[in-house]
Amino acid sequence: MARFKVVLFGKQGSGKTQLSHQVALKGNYEENASSTVGVEYLSRKMEDNHVLHVWDIAGSEIYKKLYRSYYRGAILGLLCIDLTREIDQDQINNEVQLFRDICPNAPIILVGTKSDLPHKDIELFKKNIASELFSNYIVTSAKEKTGIDELYAEITKHCQGLNESLWNRAVQNLLVSLNELPPNKEKLIKAELEKLSKVLLAKSDELGVVSSTKTDAIEHFTNNCKTILEGKHPNVFKAVTTVAVAAAVTIAAAFIGFSISFFLGSWTGPGAFVTGFIGAYSAAVAVAASSITIGVAAGGITAYGLFKTSKEMSALNEFTADVSSWNREIRL
Repeated sequence: MARFKVVLFGKQGSGKTQLSHQVALKGNYEENASSTVGVEYLSRKMEDNHVLHVWDIAGSEIYKKLYRSYYRGAILGLLCIDLTREIDQDQINNEVQLFRDICPNAPIILVGTKSDLPHKDIELFKKNIASELFSNYIVTSAKEKTGIDELYAEITKHCQGLNESLWNRAVQNLLVSLNELPPNKEKLIKAELEKLSKVLLAKSDELGVVSSTKTDAIEHFTNNCKTILEGKHPNVFKAVTTVAVAAAVTIAAAFIGFSISFFLGSWTGPGAFVTGFIGAYSAAVAVAASSITIGVAAGGITAYGLFKTSKEMSALNEFTADVSSWNREIRL
């Protein structure tokens, strides 16, 4: 379950509180709502099982020094403009710049409020609509509940887009780390990624996907990819290989000791062959005993190389840890 932070900011009295209540709580309109003190924090569970956190930021100048902490971590900003007042273009620019300083990559939606009342400066509002400062604009009335559903739909679209962006980044990083794999293995892993994406990026109304389903899908993906990279019983193969290397080194050392002793002993006089054989056997036993240490060392080195996590497995583990965090990550 991911949690997404959206902040409403703008002048004091611009309708942020009423709007935030409609978006987060779908509550009733309060005719004489009091101004926000500092920040008001509201939550709403989204259709795709994520949680939307709506921060209503007080517009009073006395809270300006706290804006940095209030804005930090926002994925989207809603600049609220009271359509019944004269629009201050400098104030809009300053508000946008302050938000941009703290959240440079978060888009901003321009929200006109109180559309049920006579408009004071709708032409200037329309001028801002065309500005590159904003990703979109929406005209709302908290009292008549107009534009609220449209605004919420726009918010959820940004949240879904963020998840897709995170997914694309994670996949790209993984594929870069797997670029030395044989083509057949790379193709199989890409197929597993495609299956996983259909679960992680699905909306709840598409597949009935919940957090537990996503967790199971990630585990299934991880197990399948490990099999693709290492085979079905990688540890058994590695253990057998390690023992085989140790045994081979031990036998080779013993054989060398036997051969040298036999060669030298067979030229020492009468009965040299028998003497050489006995001497060689004794030497072989002695060398074999001492070569066990060499064999164990060789086996240890081999085991380290075999059991050490490969670059590809490290990348896979990093990828699964990244996407697993989306089920519990708090983006505040």
